[in-house]
Amino acid sequence: MGMTAKVLWGVAQMEWDLAALKTGTLRLQALSGIPVRPDTCYCALGSRGVLHEQMFKAQSISVSVPAGMRELQLELIAVTA
Repeated sequence: MGMTAKVLWGVAQMEWDLAALKTGTLRLQALSGIPVRPDTCYCALGSRGVLHEQMFKAQSISVSVPAGMRELQLELIAVTA
């Protein structure tokens, strides 16, 4: 079974360890209202700073994934307040 990563846009800033994500040991608490699924890792992108401004201006995002994560599935969930 492939690991799924959820990316929450503009919710909170969290730092996470790629090694933990790769081994499946990373578990971050999802926000209320977000469906929590087994074997799923959650992370958030901050809504401040140069990186956010560049992504917002370009209307795009890129995700770098280690080569060993061949069955990775990504799902982008936008949360508005």
